[in-house]
Amino acid sequence: MNTKKFWKIIIGTLILMMIPLLVIAKYDQPSADDYMYGAATNQVWQSSHSLLMVLATAWNTMVDKWWSWDGNFTSTFLGALQPHIFGLYGMVAAMIILSLVLCLIILSWEIIVHYLGGPRHVAIVVALLLSLLMTQFMPSPVQGMYWFDGAISYTFIYSLCLLDLALILKAYRSHGLEKGILTFSALLLSFFCGGANFALAVTFLLLLATATFVLWRWPASHFQEVLLVFLSSLGGFLLAAVAPGNSVRQADVAKTLIQQDTVFSAIAKSLGAGGSYLIGFWSLPVLICSGLIALALVPLIRQKNWACPHPLCLTGLGFSLYCAGYSPVIYGLGLSSLHWEGRVLDIQFFNAVFLAAGLLTYWGGYAVHRLARSKKPRSFSLALPHKKKAAVLLGGFAIIVTLMAHPNAASLSAAQSLLDGSARAYAWESEDRMALYTNKTLSEVSVSKLTVKPHLLYYDDIKENQWDWRNIATAQYYGKRSVRLQ
Repeated sequence: MNTKKFWKIIIGTLILMMIPLLVIAKYDQPSADDYMYGAATNQVWQSSHSLLMVLATAWNTMVDKWWSWDGNFTSTFLGALQPHIFGLYGMVAAMIILSLVLCLIILSWEIIVHYLGGPRHVAIVVALLLSLLMTQFMPSPVQGMYWFDGAISYTFIYSLCLLDLALILKAYRSHGLEKGILTFSALLLSFFCGGANFALAVTFLLLLATATFVLWRWPASHFQEVLLVFLSSLGGFLLAAVAPGNSVRQADVAKTLIQQDTVFSAIAKSLGAGGSYLIGFWSLPVLICSGLIALALVPLIRQKNWACPHPLCLTGLGFSLYCAGYSPVIYGLGLSSLHWEGRVLDIQFFNAVFLAAGLLTYWGGYAVHRLARSKKPRSFSLALPHKKKAAVLLGGFAIIVTLMAHPNAASLSAAQSLLDGSARAYAWESEDRMALYTNKTLSEVSVSKLTVKPHLLYYDDIKENQWDWRNIATAQYYGKRSVRLQ
């Protein structure tokens, strides 16, 4: 079997692992913030079926939340358009997963094919390996892929940040009108990403600031486009940060905090939290797949004759950028909030995956360059004999198959819920509730508790107390006086 067939088998295996995640999505149901942000738009859609009026209502919801609860205007606008309004909630996971995979492919293609001069199949395999890790081993798959409000605000925005980086890289090597269009697109996208969520925005801003500084110091380098993108993202971040609603939300959270963190204490705690979570995130699957990515990229770096200097400095910088994402959450909601803010940990896990793959690749490039300098030029080669190359590919394929059986893999959880019927039962019980919610003759609704709660699908539920915020949001969404559990 030749090398191309090995690559095709690996790509096919990675794609097959996505199938259970997509199949179980048809049983997905809305909950919690889905109802809160979608209440007004749902009422408008049910009464008018006008998409323009729904968009206008989503804008009004965004403005209202900016003043009264949440400054992240991009997320609140998207949250107001949650798919259950249009009867499409089963498409949430497919949209989130496909957007993440597609943006990873676009970014990998730009870096590996156009900047490293590597073959196209390597770019696809690297993107799929990253997709495998991010979809299978994310800390909270229900918040990151199936619960719309959490997934759209974090995983989807993360995908847009990856796309924005790809646009910046493509604009950097383009000219004329194409360069202008790409730069303008990156400016718009960075503004919306900057106003989506603080945890991701801080990391993205610092990354852009670092890139701007490096390009500014680089001889004969044009850095103006990257600087403009940074300023655009900063504008979105500041618009979200100055929102009066942030102080309202923080004051509400502060009631449960023993002590409110200062900016400096939040930064200090983020270093400890980052290190602690990083140890857990760098599991065996992450290290194995990151090692495979490094094996694929180091030869390309060697062909470019890049020295990969100062690896220790880069390691420190990478760790600092990674930890920065924890600071806004700790400052706004407290360190303990990380225990239930699974969507925040999801994007931090994504960053940890990139950090592992990037550091292994960079250190590998540094080691190979040093080794090449210590030998005669003709005596050092990264080329493997055909049999050894085939063995490496076969070993990589065997490792991926082994990862499929990992107990924490999301696809295994999805397959189990499909086989034992819990996913279908969860949907049936939810549909029974919907029948009561949509019954126009009932103004006060009492529903039974859910008896099945699949790991990937169940996030939150209403309470027995009809004045709980979840109950109030659900009641407003369906136009009821009250809803509660029996």
